[in-house]
Amino acid sequence: MNKVEALPGTDFCFEHLEGALPALMVRHPAFTASLLLQGGQLIRFSPRGRSNWLWLSDQERFIAGKAVRGGIPICWPWFGAPSRNPEAVQRQVKVDKAHGFARLADWSLETVEETPDRVRITLMLDCTAADGEAENWTGRACVRVHFGLSADALEVTLETSNTGAEHVWITQALHSYFPTPDVHRTTIRGLDGQPYVDALRDWRTFEQIGPVTFSAETDRIYQVTGPLQLTTPDTQLQLEPQGSRSAVVWNPWAEKSKTLSHFSPSAWERMFCVETANVLEDAVCLAPGATHRMGLILTES
Repeated sequence: MNKVEALPGTDFCFEHLEGALPALMVRHPAFTASLLLQGGQLIRFSPRGRSNWLWLSDQERFIAGKAVRGGIPICWPWFGAPSRNPEAVQRQVKVDKAHGFARLADWSLETVEETPDRVRITLMLDCTAADGEAENWTGRACVRVHFGLSADALEVTLETSNTGAEHVWITQALHSYFPTPDVHRTTIRGLDGQPYVDALRDWRTFEQIGPVTFSAETDRIYQVTGPLQLTTPDTQLQLEPQGSRSAVVWNPWAEKSKTLSHFSPSAWERMFCVETANVLEDAVCLAPGATHRMGLILTES
């Protein structure tokens, strides 16, 4: 498909980034967006007159079959190392790979809906076939990602439906990367008093005191009860989780960043991640025929 029908003033087209990965480009009078079919991954969303709300590595080369560093990767149907997941999730995973297989799979464009001030795009990944991801995972499910784009908001919803005859357990995350001119002067509010598991301190549990700031490598899983305020020296965004009680806050810092692909030596100073998630005790169990939705609403505040 090379073209999607659009209202006057809006353009939808497919382009190949770096000659490899196909991306759906949306050019609306009120915003622009870029969405990879590999991984169902949004990599750009810019309201008119504004820069990208999402961070994307300037070292990224968009290689087929390789994870793309930036935007909103989809970690599904498990998050992180399989061994760090609840036992019920581990029993369904047949490989020792982090973050599931959805972020490298080829998603299909299901629907595009447009009004004068909003675009809604749905991509679908069907794992119901017996030979689909059988070498990786024993579950049977269909997963969709819905993107709601408008001049003042970005909505992303990950919808999982159990299409099999057995219960399905999943952990998942919308692994959102955000830009900042200076991570040292970046804060996250809305987590004061909340417990978090620190992956860098033997996975022990601590309590957050005050706003979250960055002064070293950070890899924490927080319990979340409401919206989060993401404040950098030049932006303030509100992230409202939907169907999620956990959030992962991450920055690799200087030493860890040297081991990362598609990551310049100083990139850690200009990015941070706040991942809307269902992980650890927030894992999701789906009965046959059941559907779960997890998502986020991102707005300026």
